[in-house]
Amino acid sequence: MKAEKILNPAFPVYKEAEDGFMYRGINGLIVIQSVAVEDDGNPWLHTSFSRKSRMPSYDDMAMIRRIFIPQNKKAVMIFPDKDHHVNIHPFCLHFFTPMYHEPLPEFSKDGNL
Repeated sequence: MKAEKILNPAFPVYKEAEDGFMYRGINGLIVIQSVAVEDDGNPWLHTSFSRKSRMPSYDDMAMIRRIFIPQNKKAVMIFPDKDHHVNIHPFCLHFFTPMYHEPLPEFSKDGNL
């Protein structure tokens, strides 16, 4: 299974891998997307995004979510416990998106979050 190729002039494909793509944004963001079957037995889309010398901003997160995550899907960020935390790049964030199932409850109240 492979991530779907995103066609957006602001994020041309930089590298292609067996399970996804790396994009080098004209705005300085690097985005890597891949799909993997996780421990729950389901495929998840993993979208990582980083900047060279600072943490991505909220506006960066919103843009990445809008461009790279299907609009009918939820994207979550995980803050692992201390024993499972890995930091390969100090300015990298991650979205995880379930591909074909909905493991998350509906958190909104009266249709708003």
